[in-house]
Amino acid sequence: MVRTLSAAALLVALAGGAPVQARRAPAPEAECARAGARSAGGAVRSLETRFALPARPEVFRLRFDSEECLVFLGVSRPSQDLDLSVHATSGLELARDDAPRAWAWAGLCGLPGQEVAVTVRTRTRGRFAFAVLAGAPMERPDLGRRVGRCFAGEPGRAAERDERGDADLDDADLASMARRLAVGEDAAAPGAGEPDAVNQGAAEPEVRHGRLREGRAQLRIGVEAGRCYRIAGRSDRPGLYLEGDVAGSRWRTPPHERAIIGGCPVVDGELELWLDGPGDARFVVAVASWRAEAVEPHVVARVHLLDGERIALPHRPSAPCVTLRAQGGGAGHGAERGVRDLRMRIRGGPRDARPSPTAEVHVCDPGPLWIEVRSVAGRGTVDIIEEVP
Repeated sequence: MVRTLSAAALLVALAGGAPVQARRAPAPEAECARAGARSAGGAVRSLETRFALPARPEVFRLRFDSEECLVFLGVSRPSQDLDLSVHATSGLELARDDAPRAWAWAGLCGLPGQEVAVTVRTRTRGRFAFAVLAGAPMERPDLGRRVGRCFAGEPGRAAERDERGDADLDDADLASMARRLAVGEDAAAPGAGEPDAVNQGAAEPEVRHGRLREGRAQLRIGVEAGRCYRIAGRSDRPGLYLEGDVAGSRWRTPPHERAIIGGCPVVDGELELWLDGPGDARFVVAVASWRAEAVEPHVVARVHLLDGERIALPHRPSAPCVTLRAQGGGAGHGAERGVRDLRMRIRGGPRDARPSPTAEVHVCDPGPLWIEVRSVAGRGTVDIIEEVP
């Protein structure tokens, strides 16, 4: 279902709808959306409640009336997984929040007359609220801590399997899943895709089995300079976290994502791998490696960002492990004021949140990846540069 309204017209339409016979109590989803807006310091520009079906995403088409930054907030019931994405009229994705939660938060800065489509998807049928907020932070706030009754402990149905873990799987099943993650063949994993030519030429991953003792375990894995490594872990219980060290270089994975780390060591040595998780869980670790290929630094994308604007770009790395750098325009980009503070992250992976005109992340993932770049201060051209270390 599609409806086209400007941000201002949407508010008028909602306020001046058809008369009703009796005054109804506000829907819980709408109350939670208002509470979330207040907690984050935003003003509700518009608010609407709809009934969603899993096979029919709801689309809100909006037009910016001035140069401003808006936040799009979707809120459903606790057992409902809700995802939200924002696209330009060209189809380019501008923002997305698809974490397994019952609410989604995405911010965007636009110019007068710019039109966007906000798509809300749910995993099951049910009611949800969609709100447009002004003056709210672009980054998703911790609403679970601020407005717990609405936003805390809401994993949504998409997370049910992860919450249960894989206790019903034997070691062979866990090993098979870890191998697929290590070589990037697990299509169900966020950000994973079909293996590229480099991955197809890799050796069979080495597999290690073990059991956590009081939530901890340690392994030692030999590594060689000139090769890149991708190490994936699976456990029979959720919450496995990997961290490695090679000659003082730390390899980490966020605890809320897949237990995958990787890197390209510059010297031969031994990787010390630490595993953290719940209790005495069983685990399997798969180690895949590829010969590093020299690739000169090259620009993979060039975008123009407004002050406060964020954009998401798809990218498939040219090697198993690459460094991606976002660099604000300088003398070579004309007489622009330039971006003075850039932030960059790989969706579901590493990020660089340091205040700097250049942001850099190191990632080991066959892709396709989503690169998110945001201008915190300044406006101008930004180059996305890929380099193989």
